[in-house]
Amino acid sequence: MWTSPPPAYSNQDIRTDVIQVLRGASQVSLKWNYMKPSSWNVQLLRTEFTVNNDLIGSLIHSTGKTSISDWQDYQTRFSISQSEVATLILNNVTGRERATFQCKVVMRNHFSNPWFLSTKIFVDVTGKDHIKH
Repeated sequence: MWTSPPPAYSNQDIRTDVIQVLRGASQVSLKWNYMKPSSWNVQLLRTEFTVNNDLIGSLIHSTGKTSISDWQDYQTRFSISQSEVATLILNNVTGRERATFQCKVVMRNHFSNPWFLSTKIFVDVTGKDHIKH
């Protein structure tokens, strides 16, 4: 179950929280928290991050391995925390980060189809661009 941001009410109505981030900020963490159902013996636990429905990258929890897509400059713009549950790090905030970011957790046990949790954060970038003369 999601603990932060608050959970979606249904698969069709995914809640979107809004945060304001100052343009030029670095190492900004977008954090999602969830709890695994205590009755589940999880065989697969994967966290996926997207921006405007494009896959940024994922974390495989059993190995701690992260992968970030090699396009749209994602490997420079983003990183994934291996020490926090579900944290996407914006490395240097520009106008391109004014977008909707989504975290999707995929769990599977021996006896069921995969179980998905998903919530979104909209990053509202504030402040003016700094123009060098």
